[in-house]
Amino acid sequence: MATIIYQREGTQVTVPDGSNLREVSLNASIELYKPLRKLLCCNGNGDCGTCVVDILEGEDSLSDRTPAEQRMLARKSITNRLACQTLVYGNVTVQTRP
Repeated sequence: MATIIYQREGTQVTVPDGSNLREVSLNASIELYKPLRKLLCCNGNGDCGTCVVDILEGEDSLSDRTPAEQRMLARKSITNRLACQTLVYGNVTVQTRP
């Protein structure tokens, strides 16, 4: 089991290892998208970059960056991830809407 701490929201969620960060966040009513970016959402395909989060702690507890993340986040911080492409395998602290 892994615990995801959402710093901005002051919430934590316990999930099975291998859970998708976007799915877990949406199921926990965590707002991943900035207001107008919801309209551009690709629904988890890794094509839009609107579900970007910043990993504050626990980067080593996540899956490796996918090719979609490599492409979409090439100019972003190494701690930025696309929630839709990220699998959680241990405890992490996340900043949504960086």
